Amino acid sequence: MNPKMNLSALLIVLLFSLGLVSPAPLAISTGNTCCPSTQKAKIPLKQIVSYYKTSSSCALPALVFVTKLGKHWCVNPADAWVKSHAAAVDRRLASTPVMSTRA
Repeated sequence: MNPKMNLSALLIVLLFSLGLVSPAPLAISTGNTCCPSTQKAKIPLKQIVSYYKTSSSCALPALVFVTKLGKHWCVNPADAWVKSHAAAVDRRLASTPVMSTRA
């Protein structure tokens, strides 16, 4: 066999093997999001439509506020304004009527 062909085959096998043990596909499939930092400025409550917590495996604990424009803002869950906004969003979502699909 040609030495270049052997090297190419070895490289392909190595890259395939790395893909099998890489944590990247797991993170993509589970939707885990981590925040590198948190937003200090207060986001107007009327702009926030939902929020979610980052994974417990993240180095920085954070909530992520989702705005009407689809922006995702990382915020510190220990900040008083963040707790207040999250509670308000929870109340807003709990009071939203659910439409029935039955005729």
